[in-house]
Amino acid sequence: MINDFVKMIKENGGAVVQEKGFEYERFQSNFQSSDLTSSYGITKTKIANAFNIPISFLNDTGGKSTRTVEQEMTEFVQMTLLPIVKQYESEINRKLLTLDQRQAGCYFKFNLNGLLRGDTAARTNFYQMMIRNGIATPNDLRKLEELPPSSEPNADVLHITGDLYPLSLTAEERNPTASTTLSAKGGENEDDEESDNNAKVADNQTTN
Repeated sequence: MINDFVKMIKENGGAVVQEKGFEYERFQSNFQSSDLTSSYGITKTKIANAFNIPISFLNDTGGKSTRTVEQEMTEFVQMTLLPIVKQYESEINRKLLTLDQRQAGCYFKFNLNGLLRGDTAARTNFYQMMIRNGIATPNDLRKLEELPPSSEPNADVLHITGDLYPLSLTAEERNPTASTTLSAKGGENEDDEESDNNAKVADNQTTN
């Protein structure tokens, strides 16, 4: 039937002749720009699902999300990169290290901390926690920020809050003021007792 219809058009010079018993209706395509936008959104969603990445990485800002950039990067590293990196680490450790090296504890590991650095406020809070709990030295954190190491003698020493003394100091050395105060109070008591004794001797001599 379609071939007959095409043949009729060609034979009549491109004109469509309406035969008896047939009705022709115009086919209209109600194309709107919103249809294209919806198609783009569906395509982005399919790509994000296929490659297991956050949809925001495809510049999809249509959805309202309350997550921060740091949370997005954490999801990307944990859900997308980490499974791939683990496979590479396993292959590299198996093929590039000898049995003796593996038994000695040698291994290859990708450092993904650079992708989890977060914003300035998040890094500041993290660094303060690391310093105050004696986990990292100032020079360790300067290395993470790509800063030159400090030449200060305590820059490679672990500190702990109390507030921020080297771990090698004892409790008395961390609070020398208290020891000095106790010594001073003890000296004052001895001086007071001596003064009282002298005053009693003077009174006895006057009475005699």
